[in-house]
Amino acid sequence: MIFESILNREPVALIKLNPDAPPRLEEIISKALEKDRDIRCQSAAELKADLKRLKRDSESGKTARSAAALIPPASRWSTRKIAAAIVAVLLMVAALIVGPKYYWSGSGNLVNSVAVLPFVNTTGNPDEEYLCDGITEGLIHSLSQLPQLRVMSRSTVFRYKGKGADPQTVGHDLKVGAVLVGTLVHHGGSIHLQSELVDARDGSEIWGTQYDRPISDTSAVQQEIVRDISEKLKLRISPEDQKKLATHKTENWEAYNLYLKGRYYWEKFTDDDMRKAVDYFQQAIDKDPNYALAYAGLADAYHELAYTSLPSEMMPRSKAASTKALQLDASVGDAHSALAWVLWRYDWNFPEAEKEFRLAIELEPNAGSNGRGMYPLFLYSMKRFDQGVAEHKQAMALDPLNLIQNTNVGDGLYYAHQYDRAIEQYQKTLELDPNFSSAHFGLANAYDRKGMYKEAIAEWQKGFTADADPRTADLIGKAYSVSGYKGAMQAWLDDLISHSTRGYVAPLDIATLYVRLGERDHALEWLEKGYQARDANMVDIATEPTYDSLHSDRRFTDLLHRVGLPQ
Repeated sequence: MIFESILNREPVALIKLNPDAPPRLEEIISKALEKDRDIRCQSAAELKADLKRLKRDSESGKTARSAAALIPPASRWSTRKIAAAIVAVLLMVAALIVGPKYYWSGSGNLVNSVAVLPFVNTTGNPDEEYLCDGITEGLIHSLSQLPQLRVMSRSTVFRYKGKGADPQTVGHDLKVGAVLVGTLVHHGGSIHLQSELVDARDGSEIWGTQYDRPISDTSAVQQEIVRDISEKLKLRISPEDQKKLATHKTENWEAYNLYLKGRYYWEKFTDDDMRKAVDYFQQAIDKDPNYALAYAGLADAYHELAYTSLPSEMMPRSKAASTKALQLDASVGDAHSALAWVLWRYDWNFPEAEKEFRLAIELEPNAGSNGRGMYPLFLYSMKRFDQGVAEHKQAMALDPLNLIQNTNVGDGLYYAHQYDRAIEQYQKTLELDPNFSSAHFGLANAYDRKGMYKEAIAEWQKGFTADADPRTADLIGKAYSVSGYKGAMQAWLDDLISHSTRGYVAPLDIATLYVRLGERDHALEWLEKGYQARDANMVDIATEPTYDSLHSDRRFTDLLHRVGLPQ
């Protein structure tokens, strides 16, 4: 109630509250409580100067002389009263400064953090899911541009997709002040969108509205929602913030729609879907050649395909797309992180890669993935483990349910040879999703380094099964039961070498199996092949524990030197 009065109501004149108050004090208070930001007192220093001037003049008698005709002598204020008034003004101005920054709900809950739940497709057509997901992702991205607001990332909130999650429960789980929920109906050329911001403390509505617009206005509606929420939460959006919210867009609805489809398939993270994403991003670019975000999406898709296709084909394409995106709009954080990924894992230009990662974080400090999520992995590869852990903590605060981030924390501990802690972290990740293959593979590697081969084989089998590759899972399981650990590694190795004659297999996958079999010369031979092919995982060889036995070999240290990795 106090903040609402300060922000929206004209204050009662001081003279009405105390007829004895000096006119100059009323002028100072009015200036401090002015609604117009441009003519309001601009800083605490300015306010302090005004009040000190009043106090000085009062003590010297100047104020008394100038106001003698207006104020009877008996009513003039003493220095003590002036000092008390100063304290009162300072308290009011503190309220004015703090009040607009955050919204206090009726339940007394400070709202400075938000989770945007995936919008629900009520059209009944599963082909519209990409539109709901795209609107959700767009709102998350735009809201995260606001410096006063902590916004949960896409990967965290999409864990609730299709589960009918209660906003209060979500708010409690994610430790946010409010949860944005919405539904979408798409009929013909128009959309009906309902949205509500729910107080996570008591379930009450903070704000809610609905929009009926042509589908071509979808992007504009997202910006209206962000504007309405920022106004309701009393967030102070600077001209610079407003400019950021208005960038990265396209006026071409077809291009935007194709971009949303590209992101939809990119998030599925399979090889086939990643290729579909490339196609949609390229179509978006064809519709609008100046669409920076579409180029950034294309860059992301290409560098992911570099793990299953020739890096020498995919990585240069990723670099070209991210460079083009930045030429069109240097403020696109995703483009900086995509470029950083290529500079790190393909060009091996580590100083420039770190520069791009830090730029991505600076541009989008409230985004839990991409730049902020990737940067710790870079630090681990440089053996800067403490710094990597600190960066990961910041990323996880924004993205606590992100399976990739949770697994990457385990990877950092694994690279630091803290196997027990790594195992614990991988197990926590699998509690979130028992079918997340990367966590199974990480857990298997940690068990392997501890000599827990039975447990390692079981986790590798689970990883391959989760990756829709039951054949390999069955292969290594049967080989282990017949010939033990080395028999399983040999069967796995023979299968990979056979596949390498028909298509791309990452050389380091083969090198790793040779190390486990104790065949150093063959391992180094395939590591050299990885160097020549610019295998995307070459940047991890300095910290990969499986290669510990190679560090005493001059050929391996020479390889580290040529890549530019720490010894």
